[in-house]
Amino acid sequence: MIDTDNNLMWMRCSLGQNWNGNSFILHASGYIFDAAQRIASKTIFSGYSDWRLPTIQELNTLVYCSNGKRIQYHNDRYIHHSGEPNSKKTEGYYGCDSGDRGIYSKPTINKEFFPNSDANSYWSSSFPAHLNYRAWAVNFSEGTGRNGGRSYEHSVRLVRSGQ
Repeated sequence: MIDTDNNLMWMRCSLGQNWNGNSFILHASGYIFDAAQRIASKTIFSGYSDWRLPTIQELNTLVYCSNGKRIQYHNDRYIHHSGEPNSKKTEGYYGCDSGDRGIYSKPTINKEFFPNSDANSYWSSSFPAHLNYRAWAVNFSEGTGRNGGRSYEHSVRLVRSGQ
């Protein structure tokens, strides 16, 4: 999928899924962070060899809240509701959850562009400040960003810059 607003090309499938002509079969594979980085650097797909893990900002552009809630950021940084840097600021509560916006569909990703996507957490290439033993991920069950230990297994969706 090509995101012309952000000049990015996304893989429609998560690593570990296969396309059968109509939809993706199999569930996304889980990878620890270092393995996700390695496989990203070695992936050749659709004639391109410059696939990579997205930054946390890039990955969050895929969050789609079906209840109409918009996730907002301040200067490309995550600002926690208490004003702390390096976490996420949203309209109302975090992610797609919001008391005044109602329920939302899971996964919180555009199902037209990414059919049969799992509502799993997906790795980004970003690290929280001063915590390089952790990495940011987006949980597409709720549309939230989290940082977690790099030994956790999360799904991987690769991106490349340009077209």
